[in-house]
Amino acid sequence: MSELVPLSNLVSALRAATDAGKSGAFFITTDQQHSSMVTLSSGTITGVKFRNTRGYDAARSLSRVAQLKYQSAAEPTELPGETALNTAAVLEILTTGESSAVAGESAAPAIDVDAVRQRYISAIGPIGGALFDEAVEEIGDELSKPAGARQLIEKLVEQIDDEAEAASFRNDVGV
Repeated sequence: MSELVPLSNLVSALRAATDAGKSGAFFITTDQQHSSMVTLSSGTITGVKFRNTRGYDAARSLSRVAQLKYQSAAEPTELPGETALNTAAVLEILTTGESSAVAGESAAPAIDVDAVRQRYISAIGPIGGALFDEAVEEIGDELSKPAGARQLIEKLVEQIDDEAEAASFRNDVGV
């Protein structure tokens, strides 16, 4: 799909795919050029990734997107480290923004990931976005814990050559 469509179009396509027992992935690009992916196996949603979040948190973030583009692929695709998700809950979250079935489940980062990313890019330049995303991917689910947040910050600081800027970055992100 090459044009922007409402989120409801994606939800309808996901419902049709799950009802038909399909496997594969939906590759999504938001109107803000952020990428996302929803994976399915035999009609069950097995993973959701949106920017630097995964699972139900990713579905919640994606539910706030008004317009997006998507395409589906029939080949099996996995999101490494993803735990099984409740398909009905994911579809409910995408439709309403929340689901009572998973209301308490969250792996929210211990830091404001977007703010840290922006500050890091300002510290080292445009390549900072790619380096940040790699570091977040390496840390994975540990990012939801304070120790994982500190690990991310230290990993990022290692890439800042200027000592004053490194200290300023560390101070600004408050970890």
